[in-house]
Amino acid sequence: MDTGQKTLIFGFAGLLMLILIIFFFMWRKKNKVATPPTPSLDVNTTLQAQLKAQMQTQEAILQAQKTQTQQIEAQIQAQKEAQLQAQQPQVEITNEQFPLKLGSYGLRVKKLQTFLQKKYGWSGKIDGKLGTQTMQALKDKFKLTTDNFSETKYELHNIDAVVVD
Repeated sequence: MDTGQKTLIFGFAGLLMLILIIFFFMWRKKNKVATPPTPSLDVNTTLQAQLKAQMQTQEAILQAQKTQTQQIEAQIQAQKEAQLQAQQPQVEITNEQFPLKLGSYGLRVKKLQTFLQKKYGWSGKIDGKLGTQTMQALKDKFKLTTDNFSETKYELHNIDAVVVD
């Protein structure tokens, strides 16, 4: 989480805390029952009771603030995950089964990438994963009209014979 997001979260949390304190004191003032002071209670006991009530109020406010912060963090995390999913192409991982397509991976893809590099001077990364860069090279070199590479083309070019470093 970057500094801007943390600042935003704590700013909202502080604002919420201030609002809760104001509402609490307004509610308390409105619902306060007028009771005559009891002569039997001394000043220390009254102050202790007031301090205890204030501490309980602050604890409740802090708990509410913590809950809201957790909810905001969960929302931010959910938004990040949704953005990542939206950015990733929806591909089916097929390992090395034909036809090879986006998301395929393994030795056949590595041999195909090596073939592209040796025969056509392709400068992409040989990582054994058929990604968008490899697929674009296949489309350019083999004039593909679909996003897959068939077993027939693979065998026709004797790609299995390619030596992988």
